[in-house]
Amino acid sequence: ISINGYKLIKSNKLITLIHRYERINNKIELDNPKVVSNIEIKSGQKAVVCRCWLSDKFPYCDGAHNKHNEATGDNIAPAIVSIKKEEE
Repeated sequence: ISINGYKLIKSNKLITLIHRYERINNKIELDNPKVVSNIEIKSGQKAVVCRCWLSDKFPYCDGAHNKHNEATGDNIAPAIVSIKKEEE
């Protein structure tokens, strides 16, 4: 039996809940062992960074998480990284 991505296993009247491990990234640099992105941000700038692995502009967010959230009930959103502008 599977409930919300978890697998229920019943043995000897004991029910164990086991998380079903699945690949998260099915799109970005699949031939690399690790996907690492270097983003340079200057003083006063910000970057909106993808966390859903669905963006066509990865590592930047393009809003693809909205369709995913509607379809799944999830609540994933981007990370917003900024550097305050230095006062002169």
